[in-house]
Amino acid sequence: MVWCSKCNRDLDVSLFYIDKSVISGHQRYCKDCVNKYKKEEYHNIFKTKNIIKRIRVWATNTLSGHRRRGYIINITINELINYALSIQKCEICNKELDWFIQDGTGNATLDTPSLDRINNELEININNIQIVCKECNSHKQGKTMKEFILYCKHVIDINGDIYGI
Repeated sequence: MVWCSKCNRDLDVSLFYIDKSVISGHQRYCKDCVNKYKKEEYHNIFKTKNIIKRIRVWATNTLSGHRRRGYIINITINELINYALSIQKCEICNKELDWFIQDGTGNATLDTPSLDRINNELEININNIQIVCKECNSHKQGKTMKEFILYCKHVIDINGDIYGI
């Protein structure tokens, strides 16, 4: 019997890979734990490599959509990609953004990243954008950040006592 230091079980030696570099002759982790780790590691590497591709598609589609709607685009796709790579959470509510999540029909969910124009000018540039979750962008709509914050404060002022806020 050999002790797996990962899952804390005493298991038959046949459930461990051989490793002649250690005194016991077997790895410290059982085959199940090693395989689970390798699968998780592969998934993380796969997701990391694909996040750049996913962000590139998002940036291209986002700028194309804004251009079609008549906005002046003064940011390159690469500038938007580099900016997006630095953002993990919604810049309004701090919710974790998921570049891969969809609702099964291919549509974005509330955690999907969305490009927001901070002051809703017709120009898209690096100084007037933020990446937020779809939910925040939907609530903000055409408001500037200042107008949105004042609106949220107004809602709390009106309803806060009712809900104990």
